[in-house]
Amino acid sequence: MLVVSIFLLPDVRWSVMPDKKLKITPKLPRGEDGYKTFSIRIKAETVIELDEIASKTRRSRNELIGMLLKHALKNYEISGL
Repeated sequence: MLVVSIFLLPDVRWSVMPDKKLKITPKLPRGEDGYKTFSIRIKAETVIELDEIASKTRRSRNELIGMLLKHALKNYEISGL
């Protein structure tokens, strides 16, 4: 087994103004940005699979885990209740 720390990072908040200046808003304090940090324990082969997908898609392992969890939460079914 391998213990993996997951850091769900906030989206970058910025915009380009009509005068071409880059407007950057202050980052919210940790815990107030809607993201949480936590650790999970997963099998080494799962990490290998994630790293392969990350390499192919040029996305971070953290970003992929977030995407996969979001998909699973929208598409799960509880059986046997």
